[in-house]
Parts: sequence; C-alpha cells; structure tokens
Amino acid sequence: MISKTKIVEQVAQQVPVNEATVKLVVDAFLDTIVDDVKKGDDVRFIGFGKFYTAHRAARMGRNPQTGESMQIKESNKLAFKTSLTLDD
Repeated sequence: MISKTKIVEQVAQQVPVNEATVKLVVDAFLDTIVDDVKKGDDVRFIGFGKFYTAHRAARMGRNPQTGESMQIKESNKLAFKTSLTLDD
C-alpha cells in the first residue's frame, strides 16, 4: 500500500515545486472530490474512473468480540469505480 505522503514525494520529484506545495495541492484535490460527492455529484475522470456516493442500507451484523447480533445503521460512503485496465 502507498501512503499520501509517498504520493506527495513522488509527485514532487516530477514537477518543479516543493513537497509542501504538492501536499497543499493534493489536499485541496481530495477535499474537492469529497465535497462534491457529499453534494451528490459524481466526480469523473475520463480514462481513470469515478468517485461517487455508495448507499449502504441498514442491516443486521455481529459484534466480532461478543458474537452478539446488532443493528448496523444505514450510511453513505465515498466509493470509486475504476475505468482503467492494468494490462500493457
């Protein structure tokens, strides 16, 4: 797995700006995606994929520590669906 810090380092090596500036841009980029998806918009990058809201209905689950049944609330999650293939 790669971290945001590592991505910032790699991008800073490819562009003529320092890591602090790249971090600001990456943070603003991610915040913009999250804000737009929270508003109900899909964020699409042609040839890459899309970020969207995935609704999860309420359901029954189990507490992993006790095995006791419990109700899990409905929720909305940020989801991503890729349009890339990694074949060369």
